[in-house]
Amino acid sequence: ARASPAEQSGLPREYVAMLTGRVVLTDDEQELRVPVQAAPRLVSHLSAKNVAFTGSGTEAGLELTGHGVDAGGWQSLTTPLILGATSPQLEEDVSLRTSPSAIKSGDIRYVGWSSTAPYVDELGGDPQDDGLLNIGIATQGDWASLGQAVIPIIDIDVDGDGQPDLESYIWKLDASIDLTVVQTYDLNAPATDPAVDIEPINYEFGDVDTGTFDRNVLVAPISLGATGIAPGAKPTVSVWTYSSYARASVVDQASTFTVDPYTPPFWFENDRPSLISSNGDGGVVIPVHRSSSAKSGKLLVLQHHNADPSSRAQVVSVAVPAATTTKLTVSGGSSYGQK
Repeated sequence: ARASPAEQSGLPREYVAMLTGRVVLTDDEQELRVPVQAAPRLVSHLSAKNVAFTGSGTEAGLELTGHGVDAGGWQSLTTPLILGATSPQLEEDVSLRTSPSAIKSGDIRYVGWSSTAPYVDELGGDPQDDGLLNIGIATQGDWASLGQAVIPIIDIDVDGDGQPDLESYIWKLDASIDLTVVQTYDLNAPATDPAVDIEPINYEFGDVDTGTFDRNVLVAPISLGATGIAPGAKPTVSVWTYSSYARASVVDQASTFTVDPYTPPFWFENDRPSLISSNGDGGVVIPVHRSSSAKSGKLLVLQHHNADPSSRAQVVSVAVPAATTTKLTVSGGSSYGQK
């Protein structure tokens, strides 16, 4: 039976499913009752194969192996992204006033990105109004509850002047509401202005388990239209993690990278309504498309429901054949009419 409401402020809330009971120990004269509780969950064991385009083809497949989850309210999710940055593990700092587990939850391992704009366009929608720029983050360790002790932050320089124009915070919508969101602010607007965009983390509300508790991977969707990222823009992205207990309030910061939301080198046909993720299972093949100028590269694949934190983020290679040219030469004797 549900012990707490499924919604808060009209929105599906996030919660941890728990079982409670008791163990009764008895002897001839007395009885000892020990309360017991557990939070079991189903887990997947998925990995992805490398991607290979052939010839001049612009579509290939990202094949998953292993087993997924589709029972008891759990659905294993797979999110394919373009690898943007790799960050080394932080060295231990005993002077920090917080737990090692909290530091690991802010210790960035990988950052990736994707855009739904090309897929939205193919489906007949407006790439800017309906498209999303998605920033994926994998950390070294699990957070207890995403967006509380450590807050991931995304800075986006849209116009290329070296200064961020947008800043996205991954935190709770409200201190009294169990819902994690991506809240984006226009840094060129007055500080008192409200957020220009608010999206649920992983583009799913709390009625779908995507890993806001006890996980280490996430996807932050950012609306292209609401944030004013127009066609032709190639923003620079910087991802860092904030904690009031860290030095200068920064736990870790990944190197910057540039994205092209409207003409990404690779984009994906995901089968969930969000267009961000797919229902992961062994044998599933996620279609991968490439642009005409794409070269071989790397993808970051997130397996949100894998049990082992290190296996939830995987880097795979993408092979794109190099363009070839043919040089023609003509040889022979004198032509007709020549002496």
